[in-house]
Amino acid sequence: MYVRPSLSLRTLGELPVLVPPTAEQESIGATLAALDAKIQTHTEIARVTRDYRSVLADALMTGVLPTEP
Repeated sequence: MYVRPSLSLRTLGELPVLVPPTAEQESIGATLAALDAKIQTHTEIARVTRDYRSVLADALMTGVLPTEP
């Protein structure tokens, strides 16, 4: 194995860059966008759940909500 201690911009510019076909790039982009949307949805669910838990805990501790049926 050979290790190059540094890489010049010229050498870096000469390296081949493989780019998938446009259709595959679009498919990858759509998949990543769908994952981003799911992450946002789950983040919002976690935030709302935290807020609800806080309100519920306050209501239980102040007696607004009974602890027994």
